[in-house]
Formats: sequence, structure tokens, C-alpha cells
Amino acid sequence: MTDLSINVAEQGGDNPALLAEALGVLGANEGVCEPVRTAAQALAADLIKTLNPDAGVKEAARAAVDATLAEADRRAASMKFEVAPPPLNLSRGRRGG
Repeated sequence: MTDLSINVAEQGGDNPALLAEALGVLGANEGVCEPVRTAAQALAADLIKTLNPDAGVKEAARAAVDATLAEADRRAASMKFEVAPPPLNLSRGRRGG
């Protein structure tokens, strides 16, 4: 979080709205490790609050929901289901079709 904050402070002088959007994309990227995504989401929410205090609550809530949905998609994709034939006691005396 500290390193990302330092990088944001160094780069964020020109266009904070663009920086907030970039942090939002970084926070939603599943290829990035969890601590960096969490830090990016927090920094994006802080930047959005400073840019537009009225929309900050809505945007922060939307970012939290988006992050939760992305995490759910990632976990669902990592689940593996194996399909196998039925147990023998259920298939005795029956012909395969």
C-alpha cells in the first residue's frame, strides 16, 4: 500500500481522474496479487472522494461490488468438477446406452 501510494503521488499531479480510473482497472485485474488489488481499490476510492465528494460513496460502493464479483468469478473459475461413471451399485443389471 505504501509503495503504491508513493507511485500514485509521483504520477498523479496532472490528471487525477485518469489516475483514479487506472487504479480502478488495476484493482479489478485478476492477474495482480491480492494486496496490490486491495491497495489500488482503496486508493481509487480515495481519489474519487477527493474529486467528487458526492459521488464518492456511490463509486466506492460500486468498486467494492465490482471487486467482490471479480473475486467470485475468479474462485468459480478455479473450481474443478470431475464427471465420473455412476457407482457400481447403481448400475448393476443395467445395460449401457
